[in-house]
Amino acid sequence: MRYEIFHDVLARAVVGWRARRRLIRERQRVRRLRAGVGLLVLMLTTMVALGFVWSKRVKTKKANDLAESASAMSADPELELLLAVEAAKIMFTPTTKAELVNALSSPMRASLQGHAAPVRSAAFSPDGKSIATSGEDNMVVLWDFETFESLYYSTMIEHPNFVMNLAFSPDSKLLATACKDGVARIYQVDEWKKHEGDWKPIAELRDYQKPVEQLKSIRSIAFSPDGQLIATGSEDNAVRIWRQSNNGPWELIKEIKASSVAPAAGPGKSAGNGHTNFVQTVAFSHGGEFMVTASRDTTAKVWKVGTWELLKTLQDTNVVRGAVFSPDDRLIVTGNESCETKIWQRAGDSWGKVDGDQSRADQVLPSQGGCAAAKGRTNFQEGYIDAVNFSPDGKFLVSASRDHTVFIRKSDTWEKMEALNGHQGEVYFASYAPDGRFVISAADDRRVIVWGTSCRAAQGK
Repeated sequence: MRYEIFHDVLARAVVGWRARRRLIRERQRVRRLRAGVGLLVLMLTTMVALGFVWSKRVKTKKANDLAESASAMSADPELELLLAVEAAKIMFTPTTKAELVNALSSPMRASLQGHAAPVRSAAFSPDGKSIATSGEDNMVVLWDFETFESLYYSTMIEHPNFVMNLAFSPDSKLLATACKDGVARIYQVDEWKKHEGDWKPIAELRDYQKPVEQLKSIRSIAFSPDGQLIATGSEDNAVRIWRQSNNGPWELIKEIKASSVAPAAGPGKSAGNGHTNFVQTVAFSHGGEFMVTASRDTTAKVWKVGTWELLKTLQDTNVVRGAVFSPDDRLIVTGNESCETKIWQRAGDSWGKVDGDQSRADQVLPSQGGCAAAKGRTNFQEGYIDAVNFSPDGKFLVSASRDHTVFIRKSDTWEKMEALNGHQGEVYFASYAPDGRFVISAADDRRVIVWGTSCRAAQGK
């Protein structure tokens, strides 16, 4: 009886106690499970966070390294921009942003790549619609100035040899080319976009009294401002003047050679005070009154157009490669193989300072020492000065150098305003566009670059 009473009394308590114990254990198990899950979640979160941080660091380093590589390519703005864009795609960091802004600020506007060999010359058409380029691949290529595109083979004019120089006529209808085979050719190009088939010259200018194999390379060619005359300079040391008669054939009217060289008989041929070595450059004054020629005989010579009288010999100390008149014809600027740019001021029909029986430049850049003095100095070019040209308003001078650079100087002080660095080879030619907003350069790296320089005639700086 007592047992039954005890059992009846305690049974409920025992059952309740056991239930509470099970509940406590279950709660402890849930807490432990929750703690384990929380720890696992924390661990996973930490791992993800660490992975993200690591991935971000890797991407940041990769992007910054590529940006630094882009910066190191500053001598090739086109490649620099491509690398800067790729760096920014990986991650837009302060470093990649800065380099992208720097690359975008490059003055390069277009790189015309269509030649298979060094490019010797380039020219804007006077109407501003076209660009013509020529080079050692025997080709002349015509480009649309608005799109910087050529129509490939339909715009490639093949020559028998290197095309050393070219020039548009003042009305942009004709293109004259100077070829290493000793022949100057004239092409009708005013509607080149409509042209189909092989290009044929409408005229060939050459010394017909000599067989083709005896002709010497023509290095330079230029139209007179009225388009009535063409001057050529060649490796037989001669300057030849050609004139078109009544829209008919172009005829040789004058051949200028040194008096020590006996000229061949023929129309317009005569002895004179010409050059005694290759004629590198021929250029007319803007008013059409004068012509300047530059030669390997270390002189530039100024001639009276029409009479072809020698007005002045500008004596240099090295090969004169480039020569040009300022737009107002008050100055002649020459470039030579001593890395010098020389300025000759006009006084009547004379240029430069009188030094005994010779003329000396009024100013020389650098003032002394030539290439040795230029080396390591940012204000001067360290290679041959192959070409010099003024902006249309005469406020700036652009010069092309064998040191891979194009310089722009302010013509009132001759201070260097800008250096255009982008070519990977010797720069043979540089000039301004007719409106003064762009500069074009041609080089040994097979490229022609169009620059949107800050030194623009149109801005009147």
